[in-house]
Amino acid sequence: MRDILDEYREFVPTTAQYLEHIEDKGIREAYPYVGLAGEAGELLNVLKKIYRDDGGKLTPARRVQMEDELGDVMWYWMACCHALNVSPQSIILQNMEKLKKRREEGSIRGERDRQ
Repeated sequence: MRDILDEYREFVPTTAQYLEHIEDKGIREAYPYVGLAGEAGELLNVLKKIYRDDGGKLTPARRVQMEDELGDVMWYWMACCHALNVSPQSIILQNMEKLKKRREEGSIRGERDRQ
């Protein structure tokens, strides 16, 4: 059975117009990372509106917006995986191992990064 992450990783480049429309190799290589940051910003913008306009309550409409933006974040994250030619599973597993180790060391709160 095919893994949904592998299937999505193969799907992403079929919808990546920047691969066809941006000729400059450096810009084309940077594009998915810049896009990921932009989509993360859009996700935070929805969160801002929850606090500003909705009294801090997640409304059904805002939930839909958050889900939509998370989908866009996922697309760009997967485009980054594709650009690095790395499987999303390996990134997830590496991150899990890093966090397990930090939890065992008692540095899960981020102190490790400050040392």
